[in-house]
Amino acid sequence: MVTGAATFPEVLRAAPGALDLHAVAGTYAFYDDGWPGRLLVARRGPDVEATLRSYRFGADYPAVVRVGGHGPHHVEVVVPGFNELPEQVFSGWFFGDGAKGFAGVTDWKGQEFGFFARRTRPHDLYRRSGTRSPNAGDGPEPVDARSAAAIGPGAFAGSWAVCCHGSRATLELRDEPGRLAGTWSVAGQPYEVAVAGPDPGAPEHRLAFDVLGVAGLAAPPRFTGYLFTRPRNAVAGTVDVAGTPFGCYLTRVA
Repeated sequence: MVTGAATFPEVLRAAPGALDLHAVAGTYAFYDDGWPGRLLVARRGPDVEATLRSYRFGADYPAVVRVGGHGPHHVEVVVPGFNELPEQVFSGWFFGDGAKGFAGVTDWKGQEFGFFARRTRPHDLYRRSGTRSPNAGDGPEPVDARSAAAIGPGAFAGSWAVCCHGSRATLELRDEPGRLAGTWSVAGQPYEVAVAGPDPGAPEHRLAFDVLGVAGLAAPPRFTGYLFTRPRNAVAGTVDVAGTPFGCYLTRVA
């Protein structure tokens, strides 16, 4: 593999600056394990007022937004009385290119799921990937054909677009005998990825891998994310670079 200090995004090498609540204000397409919605964050004096609009439930939910709890670019969205929970907490980190969006993990009844929020139009994820929104139409919940089977290594195989910084990257994952193998490419430079083996304590939809051969770092960047279980067209979580997590998500291309 070709490597070089200038090819892995420099924005992921520097310590992020602190973001205040006003920097979070805006409208985000919001995806919780594949369920689409819209997060509206508006300035209200020194604070912000937030609403999560759920297309799944057809309702608006007041939300609380906090920043800086686990680092200068950490964000929490707390939604009381949502999704069969007293409150659902979405804990994430902003992308390396600032407040254009964030991604991370949410806990639902003891199970971890990925989510991401990005300043873009709702449902864009489904138009781009060619899959159907999980709450489109009437009748029983539509399910992507891959969702009927148990999640195994093959569920992650394919081509993915990577979004966790200002420049685009791609990820190719191959289902080889007994393991997943792959390549992360950015700015024309490929890096081999080492996919972690199954973790008995982790859910089957979790994906973790190291990006190998990145110059100037003591340890390889590690991506940890969760495959959207309905439909299986995205993986959302974080990439840890030199001990600093950044929001990151993958969307399926093929």
